[in-house]
Amino acid sequence: MATLVDEMFNPKFFENAVSDLGRNLNFGHPPVNITEKDDQFVVEVQAPGWNKEDFQIKIEEEVLSISAQTPKTEKTEAESGEVKAEPLSKSVLKEFSRRNFKRSFTLSDKINREGIEATYSNGILTVSLTKAPEVKPEVKIVSVS
Repeated sequence: MATLVDEMFNPKFFENAVSDLGRNLNFGHPPVNITEKDDQFVVEVQAPGWNKEDFQIKIEEEVLSISAQTPKTEKTEAESGEVKAEPLSKSVLKEFSRRNFKRSFTLSDKINREGIEATYSNGILTVSLTKAPEVKPEVKIVSVS
């Protein structure tokens, strides 16, 4: 029977611990803040380590989808037939990672779909959704005869 110390120095221990942590904290979906201002809604997605080119923001019908995907890499060693030298070091604990994600939000009819902008700075993707001007119903006065 392995002791806790034996398990801690086993690289599989860290993989399992990080895997459990990821499941408990829902790492597949980055945290989001949504705020409402007088003239707009602002969606902030915490997504450090990405490049702005990695994001896709799409509006389809009444759904806003925000996703990020790591770029496709070159062929693996097995696919290319090349054998590479072993790296000089191996990760014992690896908590940094960029995981593909997709978040979707149902839009209100109060959104001006032409007035949507996005910026990415300091690990925060900010999507600004301008509110549509309120359409007031036409008032019709009916005279009594």
